[in-house]
Amino acid sequence: MSSKEQTWRRRETVLCARVNAAIVLEDWLRMAAGVTIGAAVAVLLVRVLGFSTTLVFGIWLVLLVGAAGFAVVARRKSFWRAGDGLLRLEIAGRLHGGLSAAASGVGAWPGVES
Repeated sequence: MSSKEQTWRRRETVLCARVNAAIVLEDWLRMAAGVTIGAAVAVLLVRVLGFSTTLVFGIWLVLLVGAAGFAVVARRKSFWRAGDGLLRLEIAGRLHGGLSAAASGVGAWPGVES
């Protein structure tokens, strides 16, 4: 594997990771907002009744982690894969098929700009 290929593959991996994290975060934030509003109401009710809020906070944390797991599983089909990242880099860099050709073994890997 040449240094140009390694650089492009690394950029592709970073881009895919960022996009996939944004996809999960988008869904998780919606669920986290709902869980947090419910937890706030529960804390108010528990305090009015004179009980400890420790259990409410524990349940809140478990639901937040569960929501994150659910967001990953629910949006898994939307995740970017290896070819998607290369294609996006190719379009953004106006490489006119250079990365796709190099990835399929037809052409050489284009030069990397800093």
